[in-house]
Amino acid sequence: MDEFHTIALLAQARALSTAPLVTNQVEYHPYLDQHRLLAAMREADVAHTAYYAMAEGKVLADPVLSEIAASYGRALPRLCCAGSSSSRASSH
Repeated sequence: MDEFHTIALLAQARALSTAPLVTNQVEYHPYLDQHRLLAAMREADVAHTAYYAMAEGKVLADPVLSEIAASYGRALPRLCCAGSSSSRASSH
């Protein structure tokens, strides 16, 4: 597991590694757009593992996110953590 937070770092790590990267741990929560990095990870067949999913508790105090979770009949933490890891990034 590594923490390559940009596409450039991920590409550099892949180029320098003699072994395939298996997973990349990245910050992942509703306030941070990581779609480009996750797309690059999908292309490289690298799984993602998230951290900081609750954004220091900001998620729990957000009325819009609470409303979205309620509309799906889910607890807010569960909804925010649903995409926090995958067996392979390409599966999400």
